[in-house]
Order: sequence, then structure tokens, then C-alpha cells
Amino acid sequence: MRRASDQPVLILYDVSPDGRWVIGWGPLRGTGPPTHQAYALDGRPPVPIGPASWLTWSSDGQSTLIAGLWRFVLPWPPDQVIRQIPPEGFHSEDEIAHLPGARQIEGAINPVPGPVAGVYAFYRATIQRNLYRIPIQ
Repeated sequence: MRRASDQPVLILYDVSPDGRWVIGWGPLRGTGPPTHQAYALDGRPPVPIGPASWLTWSSDGQSTLIAGLWRFVLPWPPDQVIRQIPPEGFHSEDEIAHLPGARQIEGAINPVPGPVAGVYAFYRATIQRNLYRIPIQ
């Protein structure tokens, strides 16, 4: 056994299918405010992802889902996605939308990747109220 990262990770979200990356929430550059980051297990510095967004991968490792503030499916394995993230992380939805193959997931709350690329599940809520307090039998 060995330590995965010298950087503090406050919340662990996911491990890439190739076992080379850990997605977590921790202080930026060791002393900054916490943010979602991809931590390399080979000692490279962590890569910030963006405000309130994290990465997760399909079980086959061939697509990546960006969830949280923005919701996109990218048809790339872990290393290719990490290389596309700007050094300071994504700052807008447009930055992700302009990546080749990026597909936005509309109306999905907390999407979760499925077993293969392009398959995902999400939560959708509906509320029905009885505004007139009429007893329903």
C-alpha cells in the first residue's frame, strides 16, 4: 500500500476505470479554497475541473460524464478528458460545449453514467398538489 496523493482530499467521488485518476473535492493547490479536482496517482499536480462540477466515467471507461453545475457526456476515456481541461479548470458551459463530441444532457439532475458510452440515468421529479384541499378518495 502507498499514499495516493500528497494533496488533501476532503471528499472522494470516483476513481477512473484505468486506475490512474481520483476525482475528489479538496483545497486548490494545497492552501486555496476547496474545489473539484482530478488527482493523478502518478504524482502530477491535481487538475481543477470547474465550479461545482466533477467527472465520472462509464463502466467501460470509454465516455466521461461531467456532472454538477454543468451536465455533459464526452466520448473520451479518462486520460483524454483530463488533457482537455484548461489548467485552471472550466469556467463556462461554452468551454465544455465546444469540445469535440460533447453532448449536453438537458433537464437531468445528478446524472450517473451507465455501463457503456452514451447511457446514463438521472433523477427527474414531478410534484402534484391539491390546491383546493378537496379530499381525494
